[in-house]
Amino acid sequence: LSREPDTVACQRFFAIDEFVSARSQPPAQHGELLQIVLDPLFRSRTKFVLQEAMRLTRKTVLYYRLFPEQPIQDVLVDFVQVRPRSLPVRGEVRDATASKNEPLHALFVLTERLLSEHKTHLNARIVVVGASDTAVSMLESLLMEADLHFPHITLVSDETLIQLDDEDNDDDDRVTNDSLNNKLERLWINGLPLNPCYTGADLRRLCLHARVREVASLVVDFDCQKQVVRLDDGSSLPYDYLVLAPGLQDQTVPRLLAAGRRQQSGDGGGGGGGGNTDGSAMPGSLSGSAKLDSFMDIPSINGPRSVGLDVIRGVHSLSHAHVVEDVVADLTINDVAASGANVIVSGDTLTAFSTVQALVASGVAGESIILTSASPANSPESSAWCRHNRAVHERMMDMVVALGVRYRPDTTVHEIDHRQGRLTGAFLVSTRALREAEAEVRAHKASSVGATATANAPAGSGGASAGAGGGGGDEENNHNSSNVEQTDQKLGGDDGSEQGANDDDGASDDEAGDENASDPIANLEREYVECVLVLGCDTPDVESHVFEAIQRNSLVYDGRLVVNGAYRTTNASVFGAGPVAKFSRRFLGIESRLSEFNSRQVGQHLALSVLQAVDPSMAMVDDDASALADPSYPPRPLGGSASVVAADLPGDQQYVRVAVPPFVVSKQRKTRALESKTKKAYCSLEIDEDRQVVSSITFIGRARVSTKDGRVNTAVLAALAGRSVGFVQHVERGLQDGSVTDIMDALQEPWLEALAHDQFGALQRRVAGAGESKKRLLHEIVSFLDGASADHLPQFKMSHDVLTAAIAEYQ
Repeated sequence: LSREPDTVACQRFFAIDEFVSARSQPPAQHGELLQIVLDPLFRSRTKFVLQEAMRLTRKTVLYYRLFPEQPIQDVLVDFVQVRPRSLPVRGEVRDATASKNEPLHALFVLTERLLSEHKTHLNARIVVVGASDTAVSMLESLLMEADLHFPHITLVSDETLIQLDDEDNDDDDRVTNDSLNNKLERLWINGLPLNPCYTGADLRRLCLHARVREVASLVVDFDCQKQVVRLDDGSSLPYDYLVLAPGLQDQTVPRLLAAGRRQQSGDGGGGGGGGNTDGSAMPGSLSGSAKLDSFMDIPSINGPRSVGLDVIRGVHSLSHAHVVEDVVADLTINDVAASGANVIVSGDTLTAFSTVQALVASGVAGESIILTSASPANSPESSAWCRHNRAVHERMMDMVVALGVRYRPDTTVHEIDHRQGRLTGAFLVSTRALREAEAEVRAHKASSVGATATANAPAGSGGASAGAGGGGGDEENNHNSSNVEQTDQKLGGDDGSEQGANDDDGASDDEAGDENASDPIANLEREYVECVLVLGCDTPDVESHVFEAIQRNSLVYDGRLVVNGAYRTTNASVFGAGPVAKFSRRFLGIESRLSEFNSRQVGQHLALSVLQAVDPSMAMVDDDASALADPSYPPRPLGGSASVVAADLPGDQQYVRVAVPPFVVSKQRKTRALESKTKKAYCSLEIDEDRQVVSSITFIGRARVSTKDGRVNTAVLAALAGRSVGFVQHVERGLQDGSVTDIMDALQEPWLEALAHDQFGALQRRVAGAGESKKRLLHEIVSFLDGASADHLPQFKMSHDVLTAAIAEYQ
């Protein structure tokens, strides 16, 4: 035991006050457990041993710090994990690189009262698919239940929760390629909109791996009848409850793979895809038939979602932070900054624009970057990334042009060319022409299938058939048009499958060439561009193997996995949440995808639903087990917690959008917007006039009042969204009298940091309860400021605006 634990740090970064009273248990009675070795014969007497250790050392509280790389103690089950606190940060941004003052460990506590309490062991086997923010939040909520123990929770994901970053040695003057790569990786990860909810430091303070079994694999299928999940290594995991919470993935690599398979089913010569302008096949092209066997026989590195293309260096889908390491390695190997080689960024999403900025910050010239967009120029689809905010989109495009980036609207990367597994070029086609050709192919296949079915149908059948599969339900369709295309691709072959059969029967090359000539996709006009990198940043979607598993198990799918208000699918033992799911339209009559909500809050509600299923005694009084599984069970109120999107954009600009979910504010809301435009920044603050709350904040540019690294403090903005307009009255008055020229400057004033403090809600209740007693009101404010100073926060001024708004909002 250590007799002098750092109780100040414990109280600052962890909600230790939920278990320990500072008044009744002074610091002298606190101790820290450093190590314990206990004979397995006495494992059942662990509590007695700990109790005697506390008695002999005169301690009433024991702490245990668990670091990610530290072995897990058996006695951990007797401790209670302490929730990390949510604190505002002044002077620095909480990104993937933690502050030196922040602890990188989880904290467990044991008191005399906790020793006497019995934990309930819930032995249900819970399998969680995907390590999305929603999944992490659900696991955090379940594991923070002090009186419960979950021994059989399994997380299946292709990436681990804890990814330790190598720290650079500031005292080492040596510059190596590894250190440069690490700096570039942090630059990319901090700038891309990949994972804003949980930082690396947050995950270290949770140490979920200590209480959750992690399986680094991909789910290729699941069977709801047998209640088993099948992994890509051939193994299976049984479950009692399955939680589907994977993230969405960029579909560039699967799309290129499908295009390669379609073209490779033909001969590859003549008018086949992947040829030069003279019709000859490009060496190493994915559409060259000579490369088919070697290409398809290459083993996958990261699983079936990117089979084949994974081993072609230079092709990446920017959906995960761990991909950044490979991208930076390719930038270094090809010396792109010095050679001026072309880099293609595919997509018109926020990630695409952020990737352009990361490339420029890495030393790549703007003239070497080709930004392809499937949307026509100036179309509504081209500005969907910023929620059709015209001012933001125009500012972004001006910066792209100023950097010299070659912007190619209505363009799709259709195929790629490689030599010996390394990317050498890509084929670009018109998106509009490609979609027309794909529609023609589908129409031809449908007419062929219809003609065959009519010819083979028995007399009197009428040629009608009823489709099974896909699951019924209240939704209009079980999948959208993009998934129909996805299913068509999975069927494989297209017209090329017929050609393959002809080849097996001895058909001539001329016959194959004639069939290729009739393929509208193969006859598309295409442009060949030499490049060393293709970075996929298209609109993310559900991975094909997840979608197919959903379809096979007859779960309702209408663009997203449909769930009821308790996050249950049409199968009572399968839950869905996160970006892959949405609420049924019957509840609100509007599209309500869960990606629109705050991931942490959705995870907390999901945990409550899972807990009620695992332990029916936890259900609410009016909710029995059958009600929770009913498709008409309505969603619980999600409150006003905001979702946050932030990224670095070309021109060293920062983009931030903070918004509360659409149906949290008025359904048919009347809004008014406060706007400010300067040379350096644009900011819009939208107010819902019906509920008189801040509904969204949008910012692009450079803020004059910001953290020391030049970034806007998003924690304050997230705390402000959904709150009363009283908190922004000073902004509206300042815009009217001219004292405020930049809204973001006004929103970054120090006193607003109080909103992001996890004790601000308690302050609201105390201030509202103080009534008209000025002395008591002053006492409550001073108590809050004393607590804030204990957290090393600045002594910000509690203005009349924030106090008035706090009281009005609470009442």
